[in-house]
Amino acid sequence: MPSLKVNFKSLKQSNEFMKNFDVLGLKGTNVNIQGGVVTIKTPDKKSHEFVKQMINDLKADIKMEQVSANMINAIIESNDSGENLVVKILDGSEVIVTPKLSSEFIHLHDNIINEDNLSSVLIGLLIESKDSFEKTSNFVNKPPKNESK
Repeated sequence: MPSLKVNFKSLKQSNEFMKNFDVLGLKGTNVNIQGGVVTIKTPDKKSHEFVKQMINDLKADIKMEQVSANMINAIIESNDSGENLVVKILDGSEVIVTPKLSSEFIHLHDNIINEDNLSSVLIGLLIESKDSFEKTSNFVNKPPKNESK
């Protein structure tokens, strides 16, 4: 029986994994959880590869949620404190969240709050890569066009 040992940062993350894993109902799979460590014994190689991919996907989702939360917290804190804050994003680089970006982002967010997922898309673009952060930051900081007739 192939075996996988997965280390999560917390019991909460390992329990979240177990909740998602239980939905699959893979027959012949033995799962043991101890704190932040989940051990999975799969009945065959095909199940083993499937579980490995699921683990990679879940860990990517966990990282995405954490980086998104860090960015949102930095935007709020920078806006409140008036200070520049450094945030590590998904590609591993660090970006600077300025009070101007924070203020403009919050203003934009408040204006699109009723649009499904638009603010989530903007956060996703801010945390994707340094290049994406800069492009999104330029978009958010762009002054509105004056409409004249």
